[in-house]
Amino acid sequence: MTKQFWTQERKQIVDLIDVTRTYGLDDDAVANLEAGRPAFWSTCGNSNDFDGLLFAAINRYASIEAGQEEYAGVFARRGMDPTDEIHLDYLIPLNTPAVTMLMLAYQAVGTWRTPEELAKRATSRGWTSFPARGRLAPLEAPALVAAE
Repeated sequence: MTKQFWTQERKQIVDLIDVTRTYGLDDDAVANLEAGRPAFWSTCGNSNDFDGLLFAAINRYASIEAGQEEYAGVFARRGMDPTDEIHLDYLIPLNTPAVTMLMLAYQAVGTWRTPEELAKRATSRGWTSFPARGRLAPLEAPALVAAE
C-alpha cells in the first residue's frame, strides 16, 4: 500500500506557505508532524541563506541542537553563532514537542519564552490558527522547565 501524499499535515504546511509567502523544505516538517516529532516552520523560509540552512537542518534532525551543531562551522566562518537568540526568533513551532524544544533552546542562551507565547507564534503574526486537535496545535502548554 502506498502512502497517501495529501495528508492533513501536508495541507497545514501548504496553507502556511500560501499565507506566509515563505518557502522551505516541507517534507521534513510534514514527516515530523506525522510522527509526533518536533516540527518547525520559519519566517525566513529560504530567503535568508544561513537561517534557511539552519531551519532545514533542524527539521531534518527534528532537533534544534543537532541543526545548530551541523552549521556551527559555517556560521563561525561568517562570525556568527547558530545558537544566538536571533536565529531562534525565526522558528515557528508547529506542535507541542517543538514548543518545548524551542523553549529549552531559548533557556540555553539565557532568555525566557513562555510555552504559550511560542505556541501562539504563528497566529500572532496573522496566520490562520491550526485546529486544536491532533498533532498540530498544542492543546496544553508544556510544563515550564527551570534553566540550569
